[in-house]
This record gives sequence, C-alpha cells and structure tokens, in this order.
Amino acid sequence: QQQQQQQQQQQQQQQQAAAFLQQSTPTGQVLQRVSWLNSGGGFGNAIDANLVVEAAAGLDVSLVMNVLAKVEDKARTGEVSNPTSWVCAALWKERNGIPAHGRSWEAGQPSWEQRFCAALDLLNTQGGFQAPLDAEQILQAAAGLDEEVVTKVLANLEDKLQTTQVSNPTSWVCAALCKEKKGMPAHVGKN
Repeated sequence: QQQQQQQQQQQQQQQQAAAFLQQSTPTGQVLQRVSWLNSGGGFGNAIDANLVVEAAAGLDVSLVMNVLAKVEDKARTGEVSNPTSWVCAALWKERNGIPAHGRSWEAGQPSWEQRFCAALDLLNTQGGFQAPLDAEQILQAAAGLDEEVVTKVLANLEDKLQTTQVSNPTSWVCAALCKEKKGMPAHVGKN
C-alpha cells in the first residue's frame, strides 16, 4: 500500500512538472488559456485549441493572449458566433500586418482589410447570394496566402456570378483558397 502511495505521489509530481513546463512555453500558455476559455470562460469547448495553436505559431505570445482576451470580451456582448474562426482570422491579420479586430486604423489610405471588407459588402449587396459571404471564415481560409491571391479568388467569384448561381459563396471562396494553398487551379467550372 505504501508503495502504491509513493507511485501515485511520483506520478503527481511528474504531472505537475509537465504542467509547469507546458505553461512555460508559448504553446503551453496558449493551450492553457484556450482550455480555460472553453471551460471557465463560458465557451463550452467552442474554441478549437489545435487550430488556434496552428494559427498562433511564430507569433508573440502576448499578441495571441490579447486576441484571446478580445474574443472573450466580444463573446460577452454576443458579437462572436464562431470563436475559433474569429481568433484565427485575428491572428492571420496580425501575422500579415493588418490591424486585428478592434484596433484603430491609421489615417490615409484604406488598409487591405478595409478594401477586402468593402469588396465583400459590395458582393453581398449586389451578388444575389442565398447567403452572405462570411468574412471571418474567408479570412481564416486565407491564412498564409498573399493579398493578390485572395483578391483573385474574389474576382473569380464575381466573374462566375455573371454566368452561374453560386449557392454557398463562402464555401466556394474557402474551397478556392484551399486549392490555391495546395497550388491547384481554383474552381475550374465548378460551383
């Protein structure tokens, strides 16, 4: 019995040491924060930790923590329907030098994000879609792609709308962006 207690104590010590090491790494800190958001933060496991860690790779941990704090604030006011998508889109923006959700814009020329959102608004109002384009999902799918590629895919969608109805434009754009990431031609003759 005493030997079993010693083994349990040893296992607890190993788990505590592993937890300490995990908390001391950026990935561990992000995982710990997402875990708390999913449980104590009230997200009910709606945040996919693996996708967030993947999107956060290489970014400063304080920036990632700020984004996670923003999604928590936004969720309290009901502004976020898909927290994983929101966080990944914000991290993609930060990685690409685009101010993330809730930051002020510099005066002068509109940013790429402002032009992107204006293009989506135009497509949503004049495109005749059954469902609007979802900016958060599209930005998540666009992670790692150049602005020109994203712009080209949106232009392809606009061209396609001249001849064909696209039933789910967000899925169409996201699929095209995924194909671009793989180096495949995007949506040739398919909606």
